[in-house]
Amino acid sequence: MANEIRQDTDLYIKETRKSKRLFVTSSDAMVDDVQTTSTTISSSVFNEMSSSFANGDHLLDSAMLEANKPILYMLQQIEDDLTDVYNEVSASVFESSYLTAANIDTGSVGVISSSLIPNSDNVYDLGSSTKEWKDLYVDGTANIDTGNITAGHITRIDGPMGETLITFSASDTTPTVSKGNMFKTANTRTTNIKSFTGGVAGQEVTIILKDGYTDFTHGGARNTGDLTLQGGTNWTAGTTGDTITLVSDGTYWYEKCRSDNTR
Repeated sequence: MANEIRQDTDLYIKETRKSKRLFVTSSDAMVDDVQTTSTTISSSVFNEMSSSFANGDHLLDSAMLEANKPILYMLQQIEDDLTDVYNEVSASVFESSYLTAANIDTGSVGVISSSLIPNSDNVYDLGSSTKEWKDLYVDGTANIDTGNITAGHITRIDGPMGETLITFSASDTTPTVSKGNMFKTANTRTTNIKSFTGGVAGQEVTIILKDGYTDFTHGGARNTGDLTLQGGTNWTAGTTGDTITLVSDGTYWYEKCRSDNTR
């Protein structure tokens, strides 16, 4: 749209007026080729003209109609012009007053020269599962709460790739992992973690033990939790600095590895 050339038919304001050079009063009245003072229509003459117009004398009297044809034609053109101006101004006022809140079903925008901000947070989508955008170009920081790559793979990363290290709430036996993949513990008393909430199939989480009070409970056949741990046994009171990594199939969490990093 931004690169298209506008046509004459696209213009709201018409190029020409039907009425031109219309003089109701004159500042250069001429009498016998001699310039006189300016002439104006007095109030009494104006009232007489108004009454004659209201009575329709200019249309009913054939002699008057014959003499006034040019003037009547010009007045008709003025009326057409005023109607056009009224419609154009009304449309302009409507657009400036209401268009910002209007619903636009379809449109084409070539260039946006300002920020594009929704009027509510976490409400509107950009595209859908059946109507997807093709490529996304971002020059800067992409702040995304949750990332879900359903197909394809990452081909290149320039620069460091960091991840927020989230602290589990103290004494939480089923901490949430919905906001990330790297976590640490901060328990002040013995806490038996038996499951995680908010996870998705294929998600991998790594937990760094930052205390000496955290236990991991193996669920197994006892069905006491959703963790399936190495050797089918609990991991009791890991030492500060140890780590454990688990992966989910959507229902259970399977231990992938653990490390003993006792200082």
